[in-house]
Amino acid sequence: MLYSPEDNIVEVKPNLKKELQFYRLKIAEKTNSNGVIIREEIIKNLHLTIRKTVSNGYEYHVEVFDRLHRNRELSLSEKDLIDQIATITDDVKVMVDENLNFVKIVNYNLIKRKAKEKIKMLSKKYVGVNASKLFDKLEQFYKNENLLYKDLQRYDKYGLVLIKFLGYYRFGLKQKYKVRYTNFLKNTWLEINEDIKMNRLNRAIEEVELTLTGEINLENFNKKMFEREMKVQNIYFDETEDRPKLDKYEGTFVFNTKTGMLNKSEVIIAFSFGKNYSKDFHYQLTSVKHDEI
Repeated sequence: MLYSPEDNIVEVKPNLKKELQFYRLKIAEKTNSNGVIIREEIIKNLHLTIRKTVSNGYEYHVEVFDRLHRNRELSLSEKDLIDQIATITDDVKVMVDENLNFVKIVNYNLIKRKAKEKIKMLSKKYVGVNASKLFDKLEQFYKNENLLYKDLQRYDKYGLVLIKFLGYYRFGLKQKYKVRYTNFLKNTWLEINEDIKMNRLNRAIEEVELTLTGEINLENFNKKMFEREMKVQNIYFDETEDRPKLDKYEGTFVFNTKTGMLNKSEVIIAFSFGKNYSKDFHYQLTSVKHDEI
């Protein structure tokens, strides 16, 4: 990562050093539906390696080697099902070009094979109409490489290490992105316009901080989709006054300006629809030493 002392320009690049990069990802979600509060926490320890390709792109290798899942509302069987599915993408290699555009999932055939074997094994253990629909959906999902990559970019997956916020930054200028969420309310999706800008540059400790904000993309917003699901779940709302809202959408990404290493990152989201439904998300990634794992 290079910067110009004259104009405070910073170029944020991936950390290509072969040193061990270990991270701890904490995912916390809280749902309030008609006064019933459900909390869920997932903690993952992961290892990241980034290498430059012969075409001047980058290959990100993410390996998850430990996972803790807390949710008092889920049975042991339900948690086991969720965690078993998650292991399908515990080892992922993603290739992007020099402009960070997606090229391919390098080990995609291996992931497809793992998914097929895992789904076959789970379908014998979990039976019923709902389970059958889930497995059919998963089979189709893992057959679509682009869809899988977009899913991996979610902040509750590997979005905090598969950094899209790379490039040149200068105070006062913003980079813009669009991201789609499907976990704010069941059977809905919401597109968010994201802005990322440089907030702090400290040359003394070789550190730059980028800040993230977001708002609903009103050009691609379907209120009726949310209203239908609220009615299905018997969650009361005022059809005239209430609408889906982003009460908070903030994030920070802190990089080392010498190595390009991501030191820590955090995204906090607060979503609500009226007084009877809200969902809060807290995604936090911190760099840890290998002997702390």
